[in-house]
Amino acid sequence: MENCKSILEKLSSQEPSEVREACFLVGEENCREGIPLLVELLKYDNVGVQEAAELSIRKLGGEESVEALIPLLWEEDVVVRNIAIDILRDIGDQGIDLLLDLLYENDEDIRIFAVDILGYTKNVMVVRSLCDILFEDPDPNVKSQAAISLGKLGYLEAVPCLERALEDEEWVKFSAIEALKKIGSESSAETLINYLGKGSDLIDSAIIDALGEMGKIRVVPVLLNKLATNNIPLRNKVIQALVNLMGKRTLEILDKSQREKFESYLLVALSDEDRDVQFASLTGLSFIGGEKAANAVFEYALTLDKERDEELLEQVKDILIELGVGQAIVDAVSSEDEDKVLLAIELLCRMEDKKALNALSKVFWEKHRDLQREIASCLGNKTDPILKDLFLRILREHKDAKVIKCALKFLGEKIRCHEAEKDIIRFLDHPYDDVKEVALDACVSLGTKFIKDKFLDMFEDSEPLHRFMAVYAFGRFKDPVFLPYIKHALSDEVSDIRKVAVESFASCARSEEEIIDTLLPCLKDSSKEVRLTTLEVFSGLKAKGYLKDQIIALLDDEDEWVKIRAIELLGDIKEDIDPYILEPFLYSENSLIKLKTIDTLDRIGGEKTSKILLKFLEKEDDPEVQRVVEKVLAKGMK
Repeated sequence: MENCKSILEKLSSQEPSEVREACFLVGEENCREGIPLLVELLKYDNVGVQEAAELSIRKLGGEESVEALIPLLWEEDVVVRNIAIDILRDIGDQGIDLLLDLLYENDEDIRIFAVDILGYTKNVMVVRSLCDILFEDPDPNVKSQAAISLGKLGYLEAVPCLERALEDEEWVKFSAIEALKKIGSESSAETLINYLGKGSDLIDSAIIDALGEMGKIRVVPVLLNKLATNNIPLRNKVIQALVNLMGKRTLEILDKSQREKFESYLLVALSDEDRDVQFASLTGLSFIGGEKAANAVFEYALTLDKERDEELLEQVKDILIELGVGQAIVDAVSSEDEDKVLLAIELLCRMEDKKALNALSKVFWEKHRDLQREIASCLGNKTDPILKDLFLRILREHKDAKVIKCALKFLGEKIRCHEAEKDIIRFLDHPYDDVKEVALDACVSLGTKFIKDKFLDMFEDSEPLHRFMAVYAFGRFKDPVFLPYIKHALSDEVSDIRKVAVESFASCARSEEEIIDTLLPCLKDSSKEVRLTTLEVFSGLKAKGYLKDQIIALLDDEDEWVKIRAIELLGDIKEDIDPYILEPFLYSENSLIKLKTIDTLDRIGGEKTSKILLKFLEKEDDPEVQRVVEKVLAKGMK
């Protein structure tokens, strides 16, 4: 371990990295004689050196460090001076007498720095000195800082002198009020209450703010008495304090006439310049509720900027949802102002209220396409039958695909409106595929006799898409009565129809045996998609072990995805699978086949598997594959 002498010598090095290292060592080795050098290095033009010197000074601490740092309070370099102040805030309690001496320096800035630092010492012994400064110092900025520091210290002993400071000039009063709030004791609250009305309106406002934040319920009667003031900004502060203190309980202590006045005061406070007052007003109005409150909050929401006030706007929206449908929101839907309309639509959509639904339905046809889409999208997620006529008219008259899809989902899936069966089914021939898909699901959801008969007609159609839709619908109906039609579709000339027939048969079949017997030939279908779909169906069967031989045969399939799925299924079966049939696939050029094979062999397990994998490991040169195999082998050895 290096001794202090050699470490201190390195502090004079020309190499910043060496100086930085030495700074750390001074602290670690407790080389206290290096403190003056470390303090000087706070002026070094290398940030790393500065940080290392600062760290060690904090670590060493003590009166020597405080004494060495104090001259830097006169330093012209603001960065260096601020570093010194910050360190002294941390270790100043180890040299309090040195700091107290600074309280009587001629330079008011030095006195301010000293007072500030003393506020971090957490030492009750400095309260008297700070109180003396609060009364005696000629500079109001020093006095103000003394009050702030007394508040930071938080000792009850400071309350009497802070009370006296309320008779000082206004700038000092504000700091004294803030300090009393931070102390937060009953006596500090009492001091603030007693001073209400003795200073300017601004001072009263600051006191009310403080009382509201202190959470002392006993001040509520005082605040209620202050509601009668004609000074609107001051009254707004009282409103804020009451709401913060009492929340919804504020209403419980007011009679009917007082509540009415309170509501009118809240409405006025909503236009206050202070955002905290505004939000308190919003909260209060949410407690009161009613049409007047809802309308006022909505008008307030329109004044907010979507980007700058995003968080507040979301909070206001939540309040509006809680308040319910106000006439201002209903009227806004008919406005020419698009921002107002969009906000109203959003709010009405989020309200589970017939009045909201009726308001949106009423204006739907008056709006341009984009707003109609917004309304349709919103209403399409509801389940109220009162919207039936709107969406029936949309299906019969509207041309926009997005709006039509909303109507199809609502009538077909949300309320299952049998009256709409003929309107819905005609959209199976719509020019857009996405509309066809929604119409198909809507038809399936309805499942009326008319619709089922229509699908039976479509099954006989020469148009492949109609046959496809019919077979898809038969499967979704899950009715064995359609099994003969689905079974017939398994030999359709169109592979997509055969594929959906496999899925539909599995949905309607009455047993696994029926599924296996009927779909087994599909493993030899000319379409790989049909073969893959059949394998997928078989993978979900409990009795898939009976298909072992047929699945093994698919290992020779011409399509690699079919091979991969067959390999996976053999892993699902596991029992009575000879791992040697999989060995050739370990040497496939397709890395996915190789990895799937390793996984399946892992699931099969056994001595044969270990031998196969050990042999493969000797020949495999891919590090990633090697790691996978080694992991499998290691697991097998446990």
